[in-house]
Amino acid sequence: TQGRFARVLWIADGVNDDTSAIAAAIAAAPTGATVRFPPGRYKITAQLTWSTKRLHLDGGGKAVIVEGTALTGTGTAGALIYVTGASCNGSSIIGLDFEGVETKAGFVGADDKEYCAIRADSVTDLLVQNVKATAKSWGVILDTCIGGRVVDLTFTSFLDTAASGAGAGTDNYNSGVRVRAGDKTIVRGLVAKDCGSGVLASTNGSSIDPTRLVVDGCHIENAWDNGVYAASAQDSIITNCTIKTSAGTGVKVRGSQ
Repeated sequence: TQGRFARVLWIADGVNDDTSAIAAAIAAAPTGATVRFPPGRYKITAQLTWSTKRLHLDGGGKAVIVEGTALTGTGTAGALIYVTGASCNGSSIIGLDFEGVETKAGFVGADDKEYCAIRADSVTDLLVQNVKATAKSWGVILDTCIGGRVVDLTFTSFLDTAASGAGAGTDNYNSGVRVRAGDKTIVRGLVAKDCGSGVLASTNGSSIDPTRLVVDGCHIENAWDNGVYAASAQDSIITNCTIKTSAGTGVKVRGSQ
């Protein structure tokens, strides 16, 4: 660590376990610092997380986080990166790609099985930008966040909307972006394919609705359920989206929104 930057310096080959080294870089970085990932494939076998500082992860568009061991369990346990708490306000994750290990045959499809690339809880002004995620049930989950921005996320899951049986699109718990409660979330430029929904907005565990959600300029294809599903979301704006679904509707708004 030097000044405001912590650089991951080892050769990332996608084979050796890089979890401890990345976690050490995150721990050593001072608040407001950027952890930069040179090009490579970074295998992890445990969750990467922080909760005590504003931090920026930057992969430069050429670094890939590879899920070496399936992260499972309920709640937050299935997130490859987990950011939580007000001390992390203003954090960002930019230019990182994520390769999961989930498969169509093993899809569990349950509300508490939130196996995702990135999750943030109770963080203000989080930015997730220029990120790709594959083979995960969820791309990005924002729970009770304010001013969160998900920009230019590419999410390719594993549901087969033309098939039948396990993983054929029998459940909605598989989306590019899930917004649970919170306020002023912006999802812009999402490209989502082979998933349950492109964007799913719903209440949190305290039955609080998300408010003032903006979904703009998104392309959603082969969605089993709905392109954009506002199960609960007050004062939403959904605009300039291209949605191709196989079973559900393009945009579904439910409740008193």
